[in-house]
Amino acid sequence: MQRKLWLLALVGAVLLSAAPVLADDGFYVIAGGGKPVGKEITSVPYHITESGMYYLSRNLTSVSTTASAIWVDADNVTLDLMGFTVSGPGKTGNSAVGINIYLHSGVEVRNGCITLFGGDGVHCTGINCRIIGLRVINVGAAGISEGGKIPLFSASSKSRCTAATPSFPRLREKSFT
Repeated sequence: MQRKLWLLALVGAVLLSAAPVLADDGFYVIAGGGKPVGKEITSVPYHITESGMYYLSRNLTSVSTTASAIWVDADNVTLDLMGFTVSGPGKTGNSAVGINIYLHSGVEVRNGCITLFGGDGVHCTGINCRIIGLRVINVGAAGISEGGKIPLFSASSKSRCTAATPSFPRLREKSFT
């Protein structure tokens, strides 16, 4: 009898681990290493021109000193860094921006790190944008900005983000929960 209970418990655990689980804010993660939904970004600079979901599958480095690593040029875009890092050419001697959301709405950027850009880590002039779970460090300007108006945090909605920038010493690091 005890052997049957152990077998039943094992079967139940296997079935539960293979089911989709709700992660955060309606975003689903498939347990067991399922392929992410959307378009994979494999190199930068990358120009997003269509609505949809985009994701990284590895760390990416931009060598451009003027172009944005990822330029979001469409409404209703979800960009999931999947825990990876987007790095720039260094925080001095360039004006490159990590992720640029220019005049578009319904854009969400989540789950990763932005570092080593001379400009902003995330520059958002769109509306109804969400920035979730980002760590922005070692950038030359604002960590996360809205058109340069307010340093660090000013996009439409932010949660669980950390930004640090030497440009604003009194606001060296700020976190949102």
